[in-house]
Amino acid sequence: MTAPAGSTVPVEAKRARPDGEAPGTGLSQREAKRARDAKLATSCPFLDTIDRRKLDFDFAKVCSVSNANLNVYACLVCGKFFQGRSPTSFAYLHSIHENHHVFLHLETLKFYCLPDDYEIIDSSLDDIKSQLRPVFRSEDVAALQSTGQRRPAKDLYGHEYMPGFIGLNNMTNTNDYANVVIQMLAHVPPLRDFFLLAGGPDAGSQTTRVAESSGLLRAFGEVTRRLWNPRLFKSHTSPQSFIEAVSMASRRRFNITHQSDPVDLLCWLLNRMHADLQKAARKGDPSTLITKAFQGRVRVQSEPLISSEKGASKHASGPSAPGVAAAATTTDSNFFFLTLDLPSMSLFTPEEDQTDTGARSLLQQTTLPVLLQRFDGRTPVADLRTKTLRRFRILEAPEYLVLIFRRFVKNQFLLEERNSTVVNFDSDHLDLSPFVEGAKHGQVTYSLMSSVSYEGAAALEDLQEKVTSGEVSLSSETTRDGHYTLHLVDDTSGRWFELRDLTSSDLCLLRAARALPPADTAPDTRKLEALSLAESAWPRPVEYLLVVLDPLQGQLLERALAADGPGAADTTADIQASPVGRLLADLAPHQGAPGPAGPGLLRSFCTADGRVAAVTVDERRLNGAWARALRQHADRVTQALLRQQAAAGADDPPPGRLERPRPEAGSTLARALLDTFRPTAGHLVACHPHPTMTEGAHVIEMDSIAAAVALDSPPTADAPAVVGSSSGLSGGSSTGSVASNPEKSGHVAIPVARGTALPDKARLAPGAVSIPMPGQTFAPPTQVTLTWTDLVHVVDIKTGPLFRQKTVEKVILDKVSGQAQPGRLLAIMGPSGGGKTSLLDSISGRLRTRGGTVTVNGGPMPSHFRLLASYVMQDDLLFESLTPRELLTFAARVRLSSSLSTKDIRFHVERLLDRLSLTRSADTRVGQAGGSGSGSRGRRGLSGGERKRVAIAYEMITNPALLFLDEPTTGLDAFMALSLIELLRSLAAEGHTVVTTIHQPSSDIFALFDDLLLVARGRVAFRGEASRAVDYFDSLGYPCPTFSNPSDFFMKTLHSNTDEDMVRIRAITDRCPPFKAIDDGVPPIKPAKPEKPSKSVVFKALLGRSNRLFLRNPVTFYARLGQTISSALMCGLLFWNTTLTQTGVQGRAGGIFFLITSAVMSSMMNYVLSFPVEVAYFRREQLSQMYSPGQYYWTKFFSELPYSVIFPLLFSVISYFMLNLEATAPKFFVFLLVQWLLSTLSASLGCVL
Repeated sequence: MTAPAGSTVPVEAKRARPDGEAPGTGLSQREAKRARDAKLATSCPFLDTIDRRKLDFDFAKVCSVSNANLNVYACLVCGKFFQGRSPTSFAYLHSIHENHHVFLHLETLKFYCLPDDYEIIDSSLDDIKSQLRPVFRSEDVAALQSTGQRRPAKDLYGHEYMPGFIGLNNMTNTNDYANVVIQMLAHVPPLRDFFLLAGGPDAGSQTTRVAESSGLLRAFGEVTRRLWNPRLFKSHTSPQSFIEAVSMASRRRFNITHQSDPVDLLCWLLNRMHADLQKAARKGDPSTLITKAFQGRVRVQSEPLISSEKGASKHASGPSAPGVAAAATTTDSNFFFLTLDLPSMSLFTPEEDQTDTGARSLLQQTTLPVLLQRFDGRTPVADLRTKTLRRFRILEAPEYLVLIFRRFVKNQFLLEERNSTVVNFDSDHLDLSPFVEGAKHGQVTYSLMSSVSYEGAAALEDLQEKVTSGEVSLSSETTRDGHYTLHLVDDTSGRWFELRDLTSSDLCLLRAARALPPADTAPDTRKLEALSLAESAWPRPVEYLLVVLDPLQGQLLERALAADGPGAADTTADIQASPVGRLLADLAPHQGAPGPAGPGLLRSFCTADGRVAAVTVDERRLNGAWARALRQHADRVTQALLRQQAAAGADDPPPGRLERPRPEAGSTLARALLDTFRPTAGHLVACHPHPTMTEGAHVIEMDSIAAAVALDSPPTADAPAVVGSSSGLSGGSSTGSVASNPEKSGHVAIPVARGTALPDKARLAPGAVSIPMPGQTFAPPTQVTLTWTDLVHVVDIKTGPLFRQKTVEKVILDKVSGQAQPGRLLAIMGPSGGGKTSLLDSISGRLRTRGGTVTVNGGPMPSHFRLLASYVMQDDLLFESLTPRELLTFAARVRLSSSLSTKDIRFHVERLLDRLSLTRSADTRVGQAGGSGSGSRGRRGLSGGERKRVAIAYEMITNPALLFLDEPTTGLDAFMALSLIELLRSLAAEGHTVVTTIHQPSSDIFALFDDLLLVARGRVAFRGEASRAVDYFDSLGYPCPTFSNPSDFFMKTLHSNTDEDMVRIRAITDRCPPFKAIDDGVPPIKPAKPEKPSKSVVFKALLGRSNRLFLRNPVTFYARLGQTISSALMCGLLFWNTTLTQTGVQGRAGGIFFLITSAVMSSMMNYVLSFPVEVAYFRREQLSQMYSPGQYYWTKFFSELPYSVIFPLLFSVISYFMLNLEATAPKFFVFLLVQWLLSTLSASLGCVL
């Protein structure tokens, strides 16, 4: 019992006193010591020895001697950490040897004086507590939101800092990607206020419970409170504890030693925090703090791409051909952020105008509304990877909108290049109402809150030389060399702060501004918007119009067109009268640039027949405003021209497909169009055909890397005529499309249909987010909570002599109850024979119990429960001759839907191999078990850990909701066992319900368990969170010794050898609290008929595996061949050259009997002897419902039939002539037919046996 400063601690007078009293006091020696300690607690003489400048609680808090992280005390004099404070501890010895007396317990935040061992109670030590656990009250949080109430603070060194705007340590120069995400999220007011109040005096129990429900949420709350702490000893802090929590929760996907993608971390973190908050709330409402702040909704109208053959027939039959275009589908999807692509950069560096002004003028720029046009519901966006055409429309804008600008792209050298295009937008009142369904002007406005930018990049030429010389490899880490800068705004004062060492992609976090007036439009923008392109006219009718910004390509085009006609037209007459000229002339007065008629600036060309016209712009003479305006308005210029020509009427329209311009347009021009311009160059602004085309679109793909889509439908203001390559919400469009020649440039034209849903391969991220995320192809599993109540399992054991045996019942499970929840790893532990495996078999449905119930999501176990769950046995039953890739491919074919194509299955298998770190050994044969590392024919096989991961992957092929494992670490060393449990922990983090039995794990493995169920003698000794097991046994009077492994302590306590042990175990199990199921709000499992592969697919997969196994083991084939030939020769020699005499007839009959018997027995025994080898595999796959016994029977029969018939026939052929039987063709073939029938019948009989 502790008392506040300045008070006394009451003494318990009724406590029994030991022998002897303190002289003159009337108190026992123990009570006298307590009274003395209470007096010293408020007036410790060693408080002035504390050196706060040496205290650093940001990094790992482990004992400086034993590296243990349990029961750690910090010396407040020198800053070192020690475990324990008993007289035998290192802290006790340190206090004596170094004369350092004040220590702080890092968990309870209590101060102690050693070696006297009394607690110190003094309010002057509160500032030290605030370094570990800052506490915020409601008025503190309210002050953060009030204008003018934020005040700078000072650290111990006198440095002034603003709370909330401090730096985060970059420990190994690789965690800046995490720092930027932490800073961004910690400044979002809803998240900031929630985690600042959590654990404080003004926070409710529900808020504190939710914020402390997971290690990730707890660590994020701690780093947030440190960021905003106004009483820091130093003006920066470290995110190490949070990054370690992220690393553990993500299974080392994000760690402190390797750089990662901050966008990937942001997506994973938002989804994981949403899942943890939703799980902790235990309510029916699916919304959480994360979804309320960041989640928006977008409508996706999808159209599938049809095959080129169908497209060809479609064009041949005209626009009215029925049944070609697929119906469009519309889906509503949630999102946490939007990804935008920037316009392509120029490939040519200007050689003149090298002044600073000229260099600045060439910087490419664009506006945010232009990039957001893909969300207007009309602009089509093509995803060539999934062959889908989509249109997006924002239905609900989130409170805080995250925009990601994709700046790094792969060039033709496979190196990442940075796009330095400047994105311009109003940082105070950005109006996004035009892109939100049903929003009026000014209703959806945002203000810039923070911005992350990448600074610095490796020189492309240097990287190319290093790659050529082999010094570096092509990867993101080698192609990017720079740092990251974060800009944060103090919304109460408008002051911006710059923070460095942050993340890789450009991120913008916008804060919704309510009731803000729209910003005024700049004068030049208004003139561009008001420019009436439809009233302009080209001086002569054209069929194709090209606007080119690349001077080199313009020169090539000039030479090509000059060979076809009059060549270059008059620059002033043609261009100034054109819409492009009007546009440039309108821009010139506002930009202070020379007029458009300047020499060498613009050139226009057209063919002799006037079918094709081109305008080339020398980018070296063009300032940034002109180039920006051309790129933004070239499409509308061309569309207006084409609409005019369509209204005026045009004779002899070109064909609908963009394969090759017709010969009368000029062969030189055709070659120029096909060989000069590429859709991936980024300089071809517009290339449109005549509008009178058939309905549909074309995808023009170059080298299977980049592509563009040209719509064949007439271009309108609502349907642009050209869209570029993209990849759904995470991609963007790049302007440009051109006619292609498959023979010369390798282009492929693919017709585009209208309407499709999101691709099947796109993973729906956990939670409510449904944006396709790259690198993840597994759909989230069904959320399953498994509950078992009062399970009883009894077996009958016969005892006594043979003829006087009595049946005795042995209780294996005695009213065992528990629960396994999704997203958590449950470990079932206990001594040998305690009932672990029986319990696992019972809850997995493989063992019938005498009593008790098992429920799934609160309802009865569904009929298709085994299809929701997978069971990994203790023994790794894997065919030694097969590789992991072959095993997983077989499992995918017999368990997944037959509607999946071979490509889909291959993609699924490859992702699963990568997911379980099996890519390097994917083509290595499994080999023999037992760690020998050798497979068939002396090949080196897989290690024990790899075999276990293959066994898990074999069961994970269907992405099951439940995963049961029976002692998976058996036979593995400590490192491999830890890696395996980390894998299981990551699977649980993805939403799976993982239950495993384990005998005696190490302390590192034990720390990974979320929940623990201890069983002993068939009864429950403990159930609950694994972190509370030690305290629970301590409360029962069984304290866990210091420096001991908790699992070893549990096994020792629950092990029974004597009657005393039985009594102790009985007492422990009797005191186990009654089971109360937790209602986590998971919906019940609906009855469903899962998709199964067709019988033909299963038969083909089984037959292929059997043949592969036979061919991989040629020793068996050669042994059987040698045995057949030697037996035939022996039979022929025994009955050699029999005659038709009385003796010869008896010998001939014996030889024929020998032939028939050999044919029957060899065919039959071939099956009988082969089945015991596969019976264990058959039973395992039968329990998993991979196939039926009938399918296995027929597959086994047909796979072995050729060899079961060939060998008896070979035996008969050799022996037939040695027995001197009639050598006539009819009788010989009749004999072979009889032998074949006997072999077939005996083979079928042997398969049954």
